[in-house]
Amino acid sequence: MRRIGWLLILGLANLGTLAQGSLSLVALLARPQQALNLQLAQANVDAAEEILSQLRADPTTLKADLLIAQSSVAEAQANLIQARLQNQVNLAQAVFNVVAADQRKDLDQARLAQAQVELGVARERVRLGSGTNLAVEQAQAALTQAQQDLRVDEVQLGVQRELLRNLLGLRELPALDAQVPATAPIPNLNAIRAASLRVPAVLKALGTVEVAKLKLDQSQTESTPLNQRSAARQALLSAQLEYQFQVQTARQTAEQAYIRALSTQAALEAARAALNAQEAALKTAQSQERAGTVSRLQVQALMLGVGQTRFAALQAQQAAYLARLQLELTAPQEVK
Repeated sequence: MRRIGWLLILGLANLGTLAQGSLSLVALLARPQQALNLQLAQANVDAAEEILSQLRADPTTLKADLLIAQSSVAEAQANLIQARLQNQVNLAQAVFNVVAADQRKDLDQARLAQAQVELGVARERVRLGSGTNLAVEQAQAALTQAQQDLRVDEVQLGVQRELLRNLLGLRELPALDAQVPATAPIPNLNAIRAASLRVPAVLKALGTVEVAKLKLDQSQTESTPLNQRSAARQALLSAQLEYQFQVQTARQTAEQAYIRALSTQAALEAARAALNAQEAALKTAQSQERAGTVSRLQVQALMLGVGQTRFAALQAQQAAYLARLQLELTAPQEVK
């Protein structure tokens, strides 16, 4: 039973620790991205910039054509940034899925070790006449459940590792660093609303408005038929309505992402506070065990609770990081 107790200790000690020579999410994000969607988005930027350059060099270029080309460049650049950010979200989610599955497996192993201890204690109490068969049956059921959970989570870990390996295009997936990267502070809501106007749909709608305004101005001559001037006014009105709709949609999406980012940050702080409380309780119990007022089994139960709380804190940190990335996706801070 002492050996099983040490297995529990080792399992919980591994929970949330970093593997030697492991690959971090920061390192993965810093690698040049070769995804097909990025290549396509970059090609669109290059093509749009080339067309704009040619139009600028041509003295016969119409002003409307130049505006359309400028709008196309802005939209293509915004689409490229969106593709990069979305790929970062996808990569972070895939890495976190593997890390969480691996941590969950370690926690399952700790639960299994604890269940084995408790079953042994229940049987020993029956042998000594101080326990019941019902307690043994309950301990056996807990052990069976722990074994089943471990098998399921081992399979899930294999699935998540394979998905990440395919995403990265690697033949073998190295050990992963469980640490979640730090993020920049969440901007204020006004900054978020302003940044939401940089998403591709809004920039495209804005370009359409600018072209429609120019065409309306150009139609304000006596030689332009009345029906053409009326059509130009209608085109501008439609473009303005579409722009207003896209602005409203972008702001609402960004505001929702802002609320999620704040909520996940608050949840992370609560999870860290709970972990600190659990760790303090464990230290107290360990001192009491040395004094002989608390049993080893009680300390092990607290250790398991610390492991579960540490895992919850890890998941909260992952959720906060992903929410921050999603906020950046809905409100890009800079368009290059």
